[in-house]
Amino acid sequence: MRLHRTRINRTQATIHALRSWRAPRPFAENVLPMALLAHGNPAMVGKLKLLGIDADRYERELQRGQLEVFKLGPTYALEIPHTHIGPWTDYLVEAN
Repeated sequence: MRLHRTRINRTQATIHALRSWRAPRPFAENVLPMALLAHGNPAMVGKLKLLGIDADRYERELQRGQLEVFKLGPTYALEIPHTHIGPWTDYLVEAN
């Protein structure tokens, strides 16, 4: 059986690390990003700009499947894509 190797760029590796509890978390040494997310603010976590959301919105966004969402311990967040033109506050309002 041959193993198939795939290349993962740094952004994908960061996203994978954020999704995997086995990987070291890049924010483990700095509690500021987690404090910002816990209060519904944006924060840079690794190379991702995340916005803190509540558990209910996390579930809804997870069902929609349009945005990348994360559960970071007791904190929930969604990714603000780097391609987004405009303020981060656009993501405070949920899409219908």
